[in-house]
Amino acid sequence: MVGDNDAGGVQTYAQAGQNFGYSLLWTLPLIIPILVVNQEMVVRLGAVTGVGYARLIAERFGNFWARFSVGCLFLLNLLTISTEFIGISLSLGYLGVSKYLSIPLATLGLIAMTATGSYRRWERFMLVFVVVNFLIIPLAILATPQSATRCLVS
Repeated sequence: MVGDNDAGGVQTYAQAGQNFGYSLLWTLPLIIPILVVNQEMVVRLGAVTGVGYARLIAERFGNFWARFSVGCLFLLNLLTISTEFIGISLSLGYLGVSKYLSIPLATLGLIAMTATGSYRRWERFMLVFVVVNFLIIPLAILATPQSATRCLVS
């Protein structure tokens, strides 16, 4: 459920906010229940059947559709992690760190976190990350794009 906080998603949200302001916020109450139901359904399917996503699809629809679905998930995850590395290089670039240094360091950090970390530690980190993400709410309330624009114009 800590989805869409990736660099590509945040860039899309920032661009939409720049273009439309708060006028699209009414879509959130429509989207959130869909995300919750989807996550809940996937968790229950895995818990009840005891098998993974690809096996469920293969048993129900055949091997072709299981391979197709897993291939699409692989491509989507590859593209998402590419936007993550783009975001890392851009954000560290603002701090003066070269992309030739930031990308390898981020890659090594990701591999180290995945290979040496325990699920419990990762889960705790994600819970802290969720709490920190709630800081965006007061920041969004305090942000005043119109007054900032007026300051730049005058």
